[in-house]
Amino acid sequence: MVPKDSQDQALTEANFGFWDQRLALEWTYDNIASFGGNRNNIIVGGLSAGAYSAFHQLAHDIGPNCKRQIIRRVLQFSNGCGVQPKPVSEALQQSEILLSVLGIPRTWNASERMEALRGKTADELVNAVGRMDHKFFRPVLDGAFISKDLFPTIYNGNFGRRMKDLDIQIIIGDLTQEFHSYKNTYPPKSYWGLIDRLSWDYPRDIVLSVCSQFEPSKAAPPKSDDEWTNIFGFLYADLQIHSTLRGLVQSISRTLPVSHIHRYRINWRTRSVDKRVPRELGATHASDLSIWLFGNGDALATEEKELVKEWLQPVSAFIKGEKLDWGTENVKQVRYLTADGKIEIKDDEWWDTKLPLWDLTRKATVSQRSPRDSKL
Repeated sequence: MVPKDSQDQALTEANFGFWDQRLALEWTYDNIASFGGNRNNIIVGGLSAGAYSAFHQLAHDIGPNCKRQIIRRVLQFSNGCGVQPKPVSEALQQSEILLSVLGIPRTWNASERMEALRGKTADELVNAVGRMDHKFFRPVLDGAFISKDLFPTIYNGNFGRRMKDLDIQIIIGDLTQEFHSYKNTYPPKSYWGLIDRLSWDYPRDIVLSVCSQFEPSKAAPPKSDDEWTNIFGFLYADLQIHSTLRGLVQSISRTLPVSHIHRYRINWRTRSVDKRVPRELGATHASDLSIWLFGNGDALATEEKELVKEWLQPVSAFIKGEKLDWGTENVKQVRYLTADGKIEIKDDEWWDTKLPLWDLTRKATVSQRSPRDSKL
């Protein structure tokens, strides 16, 4: 087996999806004036995986490996910075499994394997991933697009300081019932199943640290399948959104003024969402698309239109690059859309309960780093 350091060094190109997005950003920056746009007000944003992409585009844009800085403002709906991505060595193990499922021998050289892989149809690739135990391919810590020093710079405040120096603002927030959509995404049925399932998404060392709190006790009765499903749902939502979002905000707020951090929470949904997601699931993951996209293709009731317009008014100012009145006075406060359709400024009721998991992932991430890395 190739040593881990050699594997990491051998893979010089990765995160191709991010690079494609970056190319689109650079094209937009170079050509937006021809369409009446302002190259000095480039905004990136998205929901869920889109918010995750927006964060990593910002991180690259203001990081040490970028030749020119483009992004001015960021929208992160239902995602933060997540957990530090897997090292290349773990990603290569997953790639080997995919090649095996596709029937491509390990004995072939790299060129032969790549030629065979390129000969597969899209359907063959999708079906092969469906037959894998680990079905998700996520960004990797390649040291090129994603700097290996990214998370330490978040922890020590340098990321927020860089945002301040460049006058970058952010809108970031979550929904109150995100876990309902997550808990049924390939849920595990045991403790080790929980570890294996989360290892699809995150470095295994960090997963082991996070899951240790759920290790079964000999004195306690075994958990049911439903209990493990709920544990997974809440934990996955925290790692994807609630804890890592608040950890990012806490970290950047040490050096980035509150005037640049616009937090929200949503506990309301339009009636149109009922056609796709049962109303009893509440404001669950992606149910806010009909808010951000003013119906998202569906008609809104008259009173819903007025509420959504009011909610989006400062968001519109944000997108235009104008000064906005968000209403919050510190990073623990959120602009809150209540279940009964009122907009209020409230203290974040989850601030204290969700941050301990961020601290746990931070400690596990720091302990992962080699002595050479720790000097960066």
